[in-house]
Amino acid sequence: MRICPHLGLRSDPSTALHFASVGNYCHHVRPIEVVKEAHQVAFCLVGEHVNCPVFKMAAGSRMPR
Repeated sequence: MRICPHLGLRSDPSTALHFASVGNYCHHVRPIEVVKEAHQVAFCLVGEHVNCPVFKMAAGSRMPR
């Protein structure tokens, strides 16, 4: 599975759960935030993460609402 390289646990950015979970955080944004489970399924947990609007933002941006 090709998951997003910015998806990770709150205290361990290099480790992510390979299923949609409130335990997965986006480390591309500041502050880091939990990613909605539907978004994880559509983008983060699949190769489609390269088309994610958050992935395409400048590093350190705020999570869009």
